[in-house]
Amino acid sequence: MDTDIINHLLKCRLTEEETAPVQLEQEDLLDGISGCELSFYVKIHSDKDGFVSIHGFNLDMARAWICKGIKITRLRGSIF
Repeated sequence: MDTDIINHLLKCRLTEEETAPVQLEQEDLLDGISGCELSFYVKIHSDKDGFVSIHGFNLDMARAWICKGIKITRLRGSIF
């Protein structure tokens, strides 16, 4: 199982858009800070043709982190 995951990750390639730097302005930072204390950016790899249920992902993360009230937003495709 671990070998399968490693082999799959070695085949992954980011798009040009995904590797581009993100420029944030001071106003963006202040808005973001007021909107959350902690956040992360994730791209999920799935065997289900790129489809990931945001509801299922939200439930899984709430259980994994032992917390309530997390907010997960889909940016596009499998990027949350």
